[in-house]
Amino acid sequence: MESIVRKTIKLITPQDVKEFCFAASELPRNVSAIVSHNEIRVDAKSILGVLSLNLSEPVILTVTSEDNLNMNRLDHLFKEWEV
Repeated sequence: MESIVRKTIKLITPQDVKEFCFAASELPRNVSAIVSHNEIRVDAKSILGVLSLNLSEPVILTVTSEDNLNMNRLDHLFKEWEV
């Protein structure tokens, strides 16, 4: 069964984007992490992709996996930017 978790995040500085993308890169390969704003969706592991979004407003992080997601791990990785 597919697991999906959505979090609203706020990235303010380019350093926030860099650290966020590095955190997303720590997710296992079988986990998809997408950041979206309005109709635009980019890979959360892509610094250039995330920088291309309108970061003046919060964005949505969607994490998807075929396996059960470790919620403690997700909270630990992304709590710094969660709104």
